[in-house]
Amino acid sequence: LTVSVLYWGSMSEPPFLFLLLSALALFLTALEGQRFWMFVAAGAVLGLAYLTRDEAIAFCGALSIFALMWLWTEAKSLTLQASWAVATFALSFLLVAAPYLWYLHVHTGQWMISGKLQITWRAGGYRDEGKTTQDQLYFGLDSSGAEVNWLSPERFQGNVLSNVIGHPSVLLRRVVRTAGSLKENFFTRTNFWWALLPLVILGLFKQPWSWRRLRYEAFLLTIIAVLLVVFLPFGFLVRYFAPAFPILLLWTARGALELGRWLQETVTVAGGVSFSNRNVQAGLGWFPAGMAVVSLVLTIPVTAERAISGTPFGDKEAGRWLKIHIPDDGKVMAQDVAVAIYSGRDWVPSPNTDWARFIEY
Repeated sequence: LTVSVLYWGSMSEPPFLFLLLSALALFLTALEGQRFWMFVAAGAVLGLAYLTRDEAIAFCGALSIFALMWLWTEAKSLTLQASWAVATFALSFLLVAAPYLWYLHVHTGQWMISGKLQITWRAGGYRDEGKTTQDQLYFGLDSSGAEVNWLSPERFQGNVLSNVIGHPSVLLRRVVRTAGSLKENFFTRTNFWWALLPLVILGLFKQPWSWRRLRYEAFLLTIIAVLLVVFLPFGFLVRYFAPAFPILLLWTARGALELGRWLQETVTVAGGVSFSNRNVQAGLGWFPAGMAVVSLVLTIPVTAERAISGTPFGDKEAGRWLKIHIPDDGKVMAQDVAVAIYSGRDWVPSPNTDWARFIEY
């Protein structure tokens, strides 16, 4: 129902979301039935999500803490078995993620969780200044003048944590700016329409929370909190917040059903109508949910049309033309690697720099 995920920047988003949500489902199942062996499976699947997109690592620590709190509130004390089960979740994640962590260490000489962390943090700074990040940061030349920043070893230099500690005002400014842009960037007609938010609120707060429901809602809110705390400082990209879509849809569905119950009761009480026909009664109850589904379904062709119209097919055509007209050992200089891929030739990134440095490069 949130089809815009299929039209984002790379083909890794759908498998990443599948693995992340599968890991969350396994994790919750392990907590529900205290099937502690499933923590191993959850950690391993979350590790696969990390190997697909490294954003998944943000959930490992938060879920471990949540599991300890869940198990402690259930038994009023943490048993050794429960603590060990949570530890196996983190351990299985690390074992699956280890090859990439080791790969980064071998090639950079540093222990890091992502090769993109530092340059993504810098990209947030460029957005603060209103610059075009892709051109001026990713494809600017490094200090040697021999490589673009995106492919340069210099992109691994620096420490994001030190930057945050040393400049807390910058962190706060970024969080406020990104949070302020959620409405126009996240709650859009082609992502999750803001008009559905009243159903989300109704679904959350129409009924009082039992202790059991409190724990389940806390699980969903933990996922939302991880997304906000971890990704708001880096600037807004819809794919960072994509795991929130299924949660919002759950709350929307619950709110729609609550509104349907209110509609049934209002017709009965205010109109003095008793439902002799169960189909009519069911129709009233499901009417708000049906309208919400129709609203989401109608966005699919709109989203597809906008995404396709904004896709630059010229790179493909240029690559096919070059494949015929340049030698087999030729190279293609372009910002987009797609041109070189369709031409079947080696790619040389085209830098964004002044003319003198461009010629030297």
